Amino acid sequence: MTGVPAERPPPTEPTADPGLLEELAANAVPASTVWLLDGWLVRHTPEWPFERANSVVPLAHHGRTPIDDKLAVVEECYRHAGRPVRYQISPASQPADLDDRLEVAGYERVPGIEVRTGPVARVLETTATGLARTARFHATTDDRWVAAWRGCDDAEGPVRAFGESYAGVLRRIGPPLAAISLELDGRPASVAFGVVERGWVGVLGLLTRADAYGHGAATAVVHAVAAWAHRLGATRLYLQMPVEATRARTLADRWGLEPAYVLHYRVTS
Repeated sequence: MTGVPAERPPPTEPTADPGLLEELAANAVPASTVWLLDGWLVRHTPEWPFERANSVVPLAHHGRTPIDDKLAVVEECYRHAGRPVRYQISPASQPADLDDRLEVAGYERVPGIEVRTGPVARVLETTATGLARTARFHATTDDRWVAAWRGCDDAEGPVRAFGESYAGVLRRIGPPLAAISLELDGRPASVAFGVVERGWVGVLGLLTRADAYGHGAATAVVHAVAAWAHRLGATRLYLQMPVEATRARTLADRWGLEPAYVLHYRVTS
């Protein structure tokens, strides 16, 4: 109709760039040893067993080293380190046919991580709870945070066994970091840490004690991370979770986080 302005389409969220998010995550969970190999990060962390710090992140392939030679160098690096060869494969991996090459070479596909993203402002709204006011901020992964993290590890898993060495690695993170813990009934209930870089905040290490499920502990911790990051100017948030974590996906939906991509690993059989 003449004189009536056309209706504007609703604003759309910027598309998450897997390459950027893989860079941010690599900086947020640093390895103690990194070999640079023609655009690949070959990572080794003898202190603890987590995949992200003991895998290749193939972010780029500049072509200075032929691909077959790069694969051979990676095998030699991990043979020297006494570790299995592990590649972290995402939509950003280069060259584009790397996953196919590894499959042909006999590398086993192992489930990995689902990455969710969303605006910090939305997460602040969807996670708002009075419980968040009780969250404790730690300027670093100090002894109290490590104790809380271990206290949330009901399964006697790698956090309990390697918590102190992991905390030491995290203390070497370059971008701004805040570690968050929350108690219920005088016991650690949920923990996480956040890392801010280039307008993004990563929510990492999120762990909740099993008997604290359903009480809003994880939601309160995520809110605390988002609020801290908002004060530092972050506008976007990413969350990593195991692909088999059904409960985590339900919470991510509730927090308004959209699926961005899924990464998997290729490991020597």
